[in-house]
Amino acid sequence: MTERPAHIGVYQILDTLGEGGMGTVYKAEQREPVRRLVALKVIKLGMDSAEVIARFELERRALAAMNHDAIARVFDAGTSERGQPYFVMELVEGLPLNQYCDQHRLSLRQRLELFQRICHGVHHAHQKGVIHRDLKPGNVIVTRSGEEPTPKILDFGLAKATNRDLLAQTVFTEREQILGTPEYMAPEQAAGEVEIVDTRADVYSLGVMLYELLSGELPFSQQQMRRAGWMEIQRVLREVDPPRPSTRVSTMGEERSSYAMSRQVRGDLARELRGDLDWIVMMAMAKEPERRYDSANALAADVERHLAGEPVLAGPPSVRYRLGKLARRYRGALLGVAAVFLALLGGLIVSWRLYLESEANAAEARQNAKAVAIERDAKAALLLAYQASNTVADDPELGLLLAIEAASLDINHDTRNALWKALDALPRTRTLVGGALEERVAPAGVVQAFGAGGSVVVAKRAPELVVADARTGAPISKSTLDAPLDRVALSPDGHFAAATLADRRGQLVDVRSGTARTLTDDACGGFTFSRDSSRCAVACASTGAVHVFDTHSGEEVVQCGERVAQDQFPMFSPCGRYVAFVGPREDRSTSYREEFVVCELRTGAEIGRFGNGRTEFLAFGPDGLHVACPGEGNTVEVRQVRDGALLETLFGHDGPVLDAAFAPNGKTIATASADGTVRLWGADDARELHALRGDQGDVQRVRFAPSGAMLVACGPRTARVWRTASGTPFVTMPIAGRVLDACFDPTSERLLLSTSRPGATQQLVPLDLLGEGRRLAPRELRHAERARFGLLRAEDIEAERLLDEIRQPTDLVVDVEQRLATRDDLDADVRARVLALARERGDPRPSDLNERAWTVVSRSTGSIPQYADALRLA
Repeated sequence: MTERPAHIGVYQILDTLGEGGMGTVYKAEQREPVRRLVALKVIKLGMDSAEVIARFELERRALAAMNHDAIARVFDAGTSERGQPYFVMELVEGLPLNQYCDQHRLSLRQRLELFQRICHGVHHAHQKGVIHRDLKPGNVIVTRSGEEPTPKILDFGLAKATNRDLLAQTVFTEREQILGTPEYMAPEQAAGEVEIVDTRADVYSLGVMLYELLSGELPFSQQQMRRAGWMEIQRVLREVDPPRPSTRVSTMGEERSSYAMSRQVRGDLARELRGDLDWIVMMAMAKEPERRYDSANALAADVERHLAGEPVLAGPPSVRYRLGKLARRYRGALLGVAAVFLALLGGLIVSWRLYLESEANAAEARQNAKAVAIERDAKAALLLAYQASNTVADDPELGLLLAIEAASLDINHDTRNALWKALDALPRTRTLVGGALEERVAPAGVVQAFGAGGSVVVAKRAPELVVADARTGAPISKSTLDAPLDRVALSPDGHFAAATLADRRGQLVDVRSGTARTLTDDACGGFTFSRDSSRCAVACASTGAVHVFDTHSGEEVVQCGERVAQDQFPMFSPCGRYVAFVGPREDRSTSYREEFVVCELRTGAEIGRFGNGRTEFLAFGPDGLHVACPGEGNTVEVRQVRDGALLETLFGHDGPVLDAAFAPNGKTIATASADGTVRLWGADDARELHALRGDQGDVQRVRFAPSGAMLVACGPRTARVWRTASGTPFVTMPIAGRVLDACFDPTSERLLLSTSRPGATQQLVPLDLLGEGRRLAPRELRHAERARFGLLRAEDIEAERLLDEIRQPTDLVVDVEQRLATRDDLDADVRARVLALARERGDPRPSDLNERAWTVVSRSTGSIPQYADALRLA
């Protein structure tokens, strides 16, 4: 404790009244020019920094500017012999607000009347340009002035000035510097949003004081707030709605009756608070400043209305409440109004019946017009089908276009037959990549994957793997495999293909020479390549490990993990130093049996386990040195790869987190959750930047554009693109089905979607991401059968080429430049079912920005659908 001086200036120090962080308040006696007891506040020795002195001077000037019975007056100011600034104010001897009310057993009415006087004092301070920012019962001392209690508002040490005179002396609080008492602090003040803290922050504090004055308890318990961290306190003040005072009282135990007695309530205290007082308190404590009372005087006026039995402004959000209060006061006038209203209602009913009759007539007219249009389209379809049948022998392509146009107008027996007749007339090579592949690929072979910017295509026909130029169809190499091909992965540079055979063995094919070598005779899953194409990895069954091979020599480089499941795709880090996969969890005390395992690629040594037993996602940062993985509950953990050190924990989702992604610059993390939101976080400080909410339902995938300026969120029935910096929506694409995955092209101007609706599989959506976000004509690839397709990665969509394998039981590969697509159902007999996209002759982009996309299914000895879809997309 600071040593008490004998005197300061002309003031004799008698006792210490209180001591804070920057100053001490003494009880002193002034002997000249008048003799009286005063309170003297002085800055502590060593605390005379510029900020402290400025805040001290602001408090003195603020008190000196005010003249109100509810605010302590300032008499004098000066500097002590030791150079300590001080000021002298009125000595207030009494009890803190709550203690005074409880000791004197003030009734509810007396407490409300006393509270009104406090509101008037606060309003006076606001009129003088001062916001207190630390209102609480401890800063309101109640004294006796005759028969009536008089409140005195003290401690303007954290006040904020708003008028010009005081602003000249104020110290500006930095953003996110928090001042005040958490239990009584407005949400915007707790968030450190200094620029928007105004007089309504004091109104919120007054609401908390009234809550405690009426119910005897705080909205959020002091123990709960003191035990929580500052981030949790901010979250509670911003998001959690406290119970109404009457609800809080009704849930009390034995202290409920004592609280009622101290307020002179003989019956149920909760019943006395229910209604007006509940709504007055809750309006004053509204989370948003604009929903609170405009001023402390408005709050006092509403309390006065309650005491006078008049309707209060803070009534519950229903018209019935206000009308009920008015009806009891103005019963006669309302009866006259009701009579007029009934007369108007009768006229309205007659008008409504006439309107319904008019609408029914209009609906009948529209239905007749629709029937005429259908009949017209049916006649036009028959004519087109007839023309297609007569044209197909001489010009198969023109016949196909006419048949498809007929089917787009009306699907019937004639148009369906015309379509199949046109398909039969097409050369088989028309549906593949070129005449050079006709012998080896058509009709039983299937195009399997594209690589090297779309310039290389790999096709399979048991037991051969054919590599050809995707544009010319010229074969590059042919390799005879030991068994039919099941899966194939192309290296990023297009030089190698890693194949999983039907008997689950793995082989590596050199695309340039066509030579194939066996990597493993063990049953294995799918291959993945490192970013530089120098390594490939696969999980094997008998060893229960992930094997990493050198693609140039075919030799095994390293072996990682134990008891690893075969059916998975390992993952290389972007830096090429680590490999990740799903392995069994060492801790078997929980229901989670698997987790992510990360091993060093050079030695195969395990360096960390991630995911807390959950394997929904593992996202590497762009430098490959950090990962985002599932944490406890609904959180996401950001950890260092090399030692597993926890860097940040992202919490805020209300449901399980299903995916995460790093922005290309590594500064932002996006998380997608089953609570229907995507949240953006600062990677360095785990601060929530934006919470993006779309439609109801979970968000399963989130992907950043290469530029980092956009991100796409995949959910049920929509794919939404958001601006990363502002968190504002850019474009929403409704989809009939779930959006499974998405990716941007390298220019961030186009988006590739994978969907689950029956028939529709992939959509290439060109977006004007640099303009106003208009949606151009998408090319949608459809198949006539119900199927789920995986996502194609877009490597160079500007040149309209797609690249990558599809890791799904049913594969679909599309070369947009060649307008080709193939599908191979691995669960049935392998038969070629080829989708061919055609477009109108002439300008490749019509002036109306419309494109036509057609689905064509070739004939096969297997079961095929008896129809073909025709779409006009805009």
